Amino acid sequence: MPSIVIVDDRVTNRRILSRLASELDSKPDVETFADPVLALEWLEHNEPDLVITDFKMPNLDGAEFVQSLRRLPTCSDVPVIVVTAYEDKKFRYEALNAGATDFLLSPVDHEEFRARARNLLTLRYQQCLLKRLAAQLQDKLERSNRLHSAALKESEEKLRLVMNTIPAMISTTNAEHRNVFMNNFQAWMLGIDPEEIVGKGAEKFMSETFAVRNHQLDQQVFKSGASLPAFEEEFHDATGRRRILLTTESPLRDSSGAVANVVSASVEISDRKAAELALIADPVSLRQGLLNVLAGAVKFTPPGGSVCVGAQLTEHGGLRITVGEQTGTATELEVPPSRDGFGQENLNQGCPGMDLDLQLSAAFMKMHDADFDVSSQKAEGTEVTITFPTLLSARQQETNT
Repeated sequence: MPSIVIVDDRVTNRRILSRLASELDSKPDVETFADPVLALEWLEHNEPDLVITDFKMPNLDGAEFVQSLRRLPTCSDVPVIVVTAYEDKKFRYEALNAGATDFLLSPVDHEEFRARARNLLTLRYQQCLLKRLAAQLQDKLERSNRLHSAALKESEEKLRLVMNTIPAMISTTNAEHRNVFMNNFQAWMLGIDPEEIVGKGAEKFMSETFAVRNHQLDQQVFKSGASLPAFEEEFHDATGRRRILLTTESPLRDSSGAVANVVSASVEISDRKAAELALIADPVSLRQGLLNVLAGAVKFTPPGGSVCVGAQLTEHGGLRITVGEQTGTATELEVPPSRDGFGQENLNQGCPGMDLDLQLSAAFMKMHDADFDVSSQKAEGTEVTITFPTLLSARQQETNT
């Protein structure tokens, strides 16, 4: 049931307008006030569907009353009819500028009153209906957004859970090369807390060389917007162990399609590389290379000298073999050149490997991913050091420890 407020300082006018309003088909509730100030106090706590006010009143005229009415939160859009005996357009303009909706000339024509009141009540009903529909739609939208946010958060949590259980190094960086996410496996590899490095650059938890290379690769992805081909790289974990990784760099786009982050994923392939080396390496050539080094040392060691052979494990699980000939009487000219002397002369001495020089021995060692170093010092002799990489895979070492 609609509500109508009538404000007029004259009793006769209030009675006529109240009776006309009560006769409307919608049977509205009617509230009447002789004082516009009292009407405003009532309207502060009530929201009518239509306000009818006289223009000329004590305390406040019609324009001032409408202006004060529009300041109330409950009446900002309530239709207002101003009744005036003045035909001068000046008064109408004042009321319109104050926020009046319609006008009636006094004395009021009953049929005109009914028509204008009925139309404005219909307008008010439609306004209220649209408000309710808008509020319902807003409520549905907010509920949908909450559900969507909850679903998105749940999906993110599940994705994080999956990434944190994968035995691969996964991280995300932004355009400023700041870390956005790092999974538990990579954090464990680096010996850090994954939450503490969010917002920090790679140089804070990796070597400078590794960090610079990562920045360059990330920049390529941001510029091209395409994934980089998978590549192999060497990495040392928090314990100093050398690992071989197969790494991919891929773009992560936002809702607009722009590259927002770069996702790096690295899988350790140390075991696979070790297997590849085992397939490539020839045991016969390895034996031949070692024999060549030993034969060279025996050949060029003068009478009274000695050949020393040593072997030890490196701190990373590798094997270091040292072959040296030692003499206290050798001169600088008697010391064989570091990489050309062994096995180039007197090929008929019958020492195994004598027909292979150090260059070929070094090549044999490299087939086994070994470092080959030769040093010569006056009055001391020549020493060959061969360092083989980790004999056990990282996983085997962890199991053994």
